Amino acid sequence: MSLSRIIVAVAVAVSATTALSQPSNAAPLAPQETRTEIAAAAQDAETRAVRESDRDKRAALQETAKHLRQRLSEGDLHVGDKVIIEVVNPPDMRELADTFIVRHGQVLQLTGIKTEIPLQGILRSELTDHITSYLKREFDNPQIRTRTTIGLFLTGEVMSRGSISVTQDALLRDVVTAAGTMTPVADIEKIMIRRKGKVLHDAATTRDALTDGRTISDMQLQGGDEIDVGMKRQMNWFNVLQFATSAVGLFLGLYSLAK
Repeated sequence: MSLSRIIVAVAVAVSATTALSQPSNAAPLAPQETRTEIAAAAQDAETRAVRESDRDKRAALQETAKHLRQRLSEGDLHVGDKVIIEVVNPPDMRELADTFIVRHGQVLQLTGIKTEIPLQGILRSELTDHITSYLKREFDNPQIRTRTTIGLFLTGEVMSRGSISVTQDALLRDVVTAAGTMTPVADIEKIMIRRKGKVLHDAATTRDALTDGRTISDMQLQGGDEIDVGMKRQMNWFNVLQFATSAVGLFLGLYSLAK
């Protein structure tokens, strides 16, 4: 077993007992960055990309900058994401203490609120103030707290395939193990992440993310992204037998000719 396989296996085993919402101290970007911080990070990535001579590293920096710019224009909340609202005040707003799903058009429809709340361009760090501004139209001094989750798909060699809701500060390895035990033929070094059918993070990048304790936010994942656990290479005994039979036949044929 390779050293990297051992490291990842230990990390996954340890993390299986951790909560999905556990924050990572290794995260270079928090899920609650302000607009100013994201803009600065995008500018930094673009500047470094211009100076980078290595083509792959330059492409990675450009992709990071593109993603950050998209966040600034499109926001952090996408269709299918969940917004959890906790009501602090006033008491007659308690019916809003619930979990709401972002609808098509990037809007949120709260219980008892006539107007849909648009979320286009809204960051997670802006969400509480944004929703509060709409609540002020119907309530005096509304005070709330918000949390969000995104829906990811787990496929491949896991016991429980399908959709799972996680917070942005969840560790990637916790998300993988949250689906239950992997199948006996699962290969933790063959986990890939796809978006709309295209590879977002290859097996090598994902393996490093598992080892380093990267979060969903670090990996820049969005709702609907797919985490696919690959399979170990299996010995095809039928092909082995077929090859052995052919080899024996060839040997016997050559032996008879040599007589």
